[in-house]
Amino acid sequence: MVKGGISPRKKNFMAVMMLVLGMQTFVGGLSLASDPSSDMFGTMAMIAGLLLCVGAWWLWPSTRAKTFTNRLKKGRRSSPPSDNVHDSAEEGPPAPILIRP
Repeated sequence: MVKGGISPRKKNFMAVMMLVLGMQTFVGGLSLASDPSSDMFGTMAMIAGLLLCVGAWWLWPSTRAKTFTNRLKKGRRSSPPSDNVHDSAEEGPPAPILIRP
């Protein structure tokens, strides 16, 4: 359990419930907004559903943040190896292409 916080299992459960409620609210608002006789309630419900989905995404724990902070603590480079393919200072300009007539 995390000191001074809630457990990851509770955090996951809350995020999933927020996501389910947000998706249900968004779909319900979509069906209300497609009805021409309704007011702006459908649009407001869609916006509220999207906000709940974004809140659930924000609440979901990220493993990438943990690995990034672990790399910083260990002093490793955080960029993937594919980013530093041509970082070498020993490499000069590319060789000219010779075309023979």
